[in-house]
Amino acid sequence: METSVNTKLIINLSDGTVHAEGNEDFVRFIYQDFKDSLSKHPLVNAPAPVLPSAHDSDRNLLTNDSAQSIATPSNRKKTISGEGEKTRTTQAKPKYNKNLDLTGLAEFYDELKPEKYSEKILVFAVFLRDRLGTSPCTSDDVYTCFFELRAKTKIPTAFQQAFIDTRNRTHFIDFRALDAIEINIAGENWVTEQAKRIREQAK
Repeated sequence: METSVNTKLIINLSDGTVHAEGNEDFVRFIYQDFKDSLSKHPLVNAPAPVLPSAHDSDRNLLTNDSAQSIATPSNRKKTISGEGEKTRTTQAKPKYNKNLDLTGLAEFYDELKPEKYSEKILVFAVFLRDRLGTSPCTSDDVYTCFFELRAKTKIPTAFQQAFIDTRNRTHFIDFRALDAIEINIAGENWVTEQAKRIREQAK
């Protein structure tokens, strides 16, 4: 049986320690989130972080600028679920996009009948692309879709992790950052097959 190797990212701050542990994509995403937070909320005279430790077989995730001070604006910590384990880290709260006209979204959602979160994320991304011309879309756009249909579906608790799982497990979507989410061939095929299956059931 193949043994999974976890990558760790440890950032030691004066007010606490943020510890991310999971697969490489997950840790890379958390590190990028910290960098983005720092650029918006720079700290003055912040202590130097403890550099990440990793198994020898892991690739180095950090660039040379990792030696600079990295911190979150509020040091808030949440417990999220990722790759079968719990990790304490900080995730940015998704934002509602008030500029999206989601007329017809409920009908589109009901036509394709997504069940899993990966399918729901895909359906929302397809609607944003095909009906609104929004491609690539952002995680905030998808969050807005979830919010508008909150009577039909719950919003994922570990919201950002849901996108990572959708990319890594079903390959419906692809992204380097959550402000540029695109639909993969696997996603296109799922939509086509699902629409075909529903039409056949309706006969």
